Amino acid sequence: MALAAGDTEHRPAGDFGTQRAGGDGDDLAACEDGQKLRVDVSLTQGDVSARGVGSGKCSGGLGRFPVKVSAHGHKHGFDEGRAEVTAVALIHGHGRVADTQEWTRQVEIVTQNIDQGI
Repeated sequence: MALAAGDTEHRPAGDFGTQRAGGDGDDLAACEDGQKLRVDVSLTQGDVSARGVGSGKCSGGLGRFPVKVSAHGHKHGFDEGRAEVTAVALIHGHGRVADTQEWTRQVEIVTQNIDQGI
């Protein structure tokens, strides 16, 4: 499964590939070269939720930061359809929090066949 989330040109957003019980994804955030980012992400669909944490060093401008999410709350995990992604990124520079970026997006979970390169 995969998620598609809104405009990434001017605002932080994300692209999260998921399995029914969770998966890997990327958070997009803008930060200055040399700063460090830590992002907490949650994905919710009905009574199923997934949480993940990512971090990395900023290289200036918009960057991708890997996040691994794991689902909780339902034995079957996520289904195709609408879901909501929320992220809070703390950007650190010179020993203090330099910026906080928060966003929430409505997303669509769709099935992708990732077996055998298809």
